[in-house]
Amino acid sequence: MKRLIGGQPLYTKNEFSFSNATVLCVGNSGKSITYQIRSEHGNIGVLKDYEIEEHFNLLSTDHDLAVEPIVESTREGFSLTVSTAHAENIKNLVPSDLFYLEDNESVVTFKVSRNEWNRFSELLSL
Repeated sequence: MKRLIGGQPLYTKNEFSFSNATVLCVGNSGKSITYQIRSEHGNIGVLKDYEIEEHFNLLSTDHDLAVEPIVESTREGFSLTVSTAHAENIKNLVPSDLFYLEDNESVVTFKVSRNEWNRFSELLSL
């Protein structure tokens, strides 16, 4: 599994075990990566990477196209391109004065100035 970033939507494999969730932040616990997640019901927990793989899908069955987060350097700073569902979660994690948006059909691009990139990327665990 690739390392996830803040705001990453997680779609449950079994609604009796977990509800859909969102990655809040990423940590390191010894030899493994940990993810603090918030369920759609507001519960917060910490799972290891293998637990995320066991209980969640990264792609909703409603979405045809998987969009892997893409970071690029721009003349003004940096951009982060993600799926629309991921973008909605990021908007809840990052103050809106740190970015401006370019919204296309199935992806959203966050444009961030060089001065704001460190804070933006820290909040998303990039």
